[in-house]
Amino acid sequence: MGDTRAAAPKLWTCATPMTYITRDDPPFFFLHGENDTVVPCATSQKMHEALKAAKVPTQRKVYRGFAHISLFSNVEVVDDIVKFYDQALKKQRALKQQAARKSDQE
Repeated sequence: MGDTRAAAPKLWTCATPMTYITRDDPPFFFLHGENDTVVPCATSQKMHEALKAAKVPTQRKVYRGFAHISLFSNVEVVDDIVKFYDQALKKQRALKQQAARKSDQE
């Protein structure tokens, strides 16, 4: 970023994805290894909470014994990702279809 948050708060605000959250954002699944030394657990928690506040479908799961990258080779993790997006996207599709039917009736 070239500067600290205290020295350049506007720059940091512009750089955080939380600044741009809107209700129509896509679903988010956060996976975090409890032993992650690259991204603090609090980072994904803050984003998850901000998405929830905006009513964006989101789920966050912390996996015991995993670090930053080691998660992606685990079958349980991949299954959790697929399950979340399968459910979230089916729900979004159903809501869009319902809205289209309602619009057609008007």
